[in-house]
Amino acid sequence: MVRLLSIIMGVLILTSASCFAMQMSQPVDVGEAVYSLVNGKLKFTGATKSNQKNAVFGTGNDALYVYGAEKGPSVDVGGKDRNNTIRVGALGLHIYKINTDSGITFYALRDAYDLRCNYIIIGRGIDGKFVKYLDLNDVAKRYYDTSHRGILNSGLYIFTVKDSLYIDLCEYNPKSTKYPWPGNQIARFQFKWDDQKQWFGVNKI
Repeated sequence: MVRLLSIIMGVLILTSASCFAMQMSQPVDVGEAVYSLVNGKLKFTGATKSNQKNAVFGTGNDALYVYGAEKGPSVDVGGKDRNNTIRVGALGLHIYKINTDSGITFYALRDAYDLRCNYIIIGRGIDGKFVKYLDLNDVAKRYYDTSHRGILNSGLYIFTVKDSLYIDLCEYNPKSTKYPWPGNQIARFQFKWDDQKQWFGVNKI
């Protein structure tokens, strides 16, 4: 009887933990920030308001601010206070928003240029502070360092299931027809949210 009660309690705890796990929406297209190598200006698409240097996507507490860097193809993405932003590349920056039921909002920042594509995941906490959670390039290098062969890693698709982000990783060689873009899928990474650590775990599928 005691053993049976222990098993039932264990099942209830696991079920409870599963029920209260973070739930994520699918990535929603917010807009773009593209830096021109010709004239050094930024072009924004989908912004609520913008000029040649800065832009705002969304309104009110939901607004995402993008500030052009003083030099080079980079932008600072985050809150209205520039000290509360994350610097990322902007040769071809595409912004996706991922809502959750826990008060945290994630943004998948896809920087794609010359067939190269990287994802950076940042998030705005309940307190409004922005955090950089992961960089796909850094993750990919832990598993596949193919640069010495002239083969490049590229993040392609991103989607969510319950409390996890999934990103497909491909490899291609821009100088060879053997690995044409988008290349061969070599892995799918699962980034599962850990409520206790308030961070993403990494699992290569």
